[in-house]
Amino acid sequence: MSKLPGDARVRSSILDTKRTLAEELLSAGYPNHLTFHTTSMLDHTVLEAFSRVIQHIFPKLLDLGRVLDNLVATCSIEKALVLDLLTKMYFVTDSSPVDIQIYELFCNMVEAVVDISDIYEAKERKKKQPTHIGANHEFANDDDTKCSIFLNNNYTLILRQITSSLMLVALIHKRSFQKVSLLEYNCKCFKEKVLQAIQVDTTPQIRFS
Repeated sequence: MSKLPGDARVRSSILDTKRTLAEELLSAGYPNHLTFHTTSMLDHTVLEAFSRVIQHIFPKLLDLGRVLDNLVATCSIEKALVLDLLTKMYFVTDSSPVDIQIYELFCNMVEAVVDISDIYEAKERKKKQPTHIGANHEFANDDDTKCSIFLNNNYTLILRQITSSLMLVALIHKRSFQKVSLLEYNCKCFKEKVLQAIQVDTTPQIRFS
């Protein structure tokens, strides 16, 4: 093994690990086929792998993926994900393959929005509660946060808030982004579908003393 070149040694180590795990699981009475995802602590591949696992555990997320496909097709979106604000894992994706570079771009956008929100909302939130967005990773008051970042390659990153911890993030071409009304309407419809699926009550709680 030590005499192999670097890349070949890594590939050989991965194959040996897969074979060893498959043999041990088979001997333990688990003959089911396994899917392996090679990950690294240096990028977002770990989060991508866990995201795929979550989608298989909760079939309802696959149904939302088909709804997201309709949004992508109607608005000519290149790629769309529903990201968790805290973990940066995606719970819903359209049917196109997830490119790791685009995924990292989406995660960076969410982090940027959190940082900016932290700056501008810190004073207001301190008056109401001791924590702030940087600490609890939630948009406490505004359930309709929107953000657009224009890239230098004729593409635009858009973010639309679904709940206090779920964000719709998408990559769209400049010519498609010009149809703002169509985009906003369909994003709103998708948000309603997600809220129905996860049964989140967004109405204010009124109490009478």
